[in-house]
Amino acid sequence: MDNELLTMAMSVVMAEEIARRIAKQSRAVGEPKRKMKVIRVRDVEPGNVLDVPGSGVLREFVAVSGTNNFLLDVIVDGELLTSGDFNWYRSISEFSDWIDAFESDGSFVVRLSDIDFSERLLVRYQPGSGLTGRQARLSDMLAKIEFY
Repeated sequence: MDNELLTMAMSVVMAEEIARRIAKQSRAVGEPKRKMKVIRVRDVEPGNVLDVPGSGVLREFVAVSGTNNFLLDVIVDGELLTSGDFNWYRSISEFSDWIDAFESDGSFVVRLSDIDFSERLLVRYQPGSGLTGRQARLSDMLAKIEFY
């Protein structure tokens, strides 16, 4: 009986290893190699805060501000995908799987994820009226991009 269990266990291990190798080969042959790039910038000036030519997926974008008085536009392949202020992003974030917006310890955070683009991706940040100096800047920005 012990010999039968050992034989079955070895068969399972061999089958899993064969499946793993077949999956690895099919990925290598069937899919183009993808490159990941992570960008982190602090004290970000207003304007085009992310401009990515080519094709890929914006896996994650995080904008952190000391105020909720700003606009964030996302332009994909030359067309406006979304535009709004922090309060708009926060109001729809509970209904969206690709938008999160929240306040944490006095910082206002907008997080976007899984946005496909085939020509160019552009994210534009505009401070609200009356903001100047440091108040007009994003305190932190992070982008994780997967290129095709």
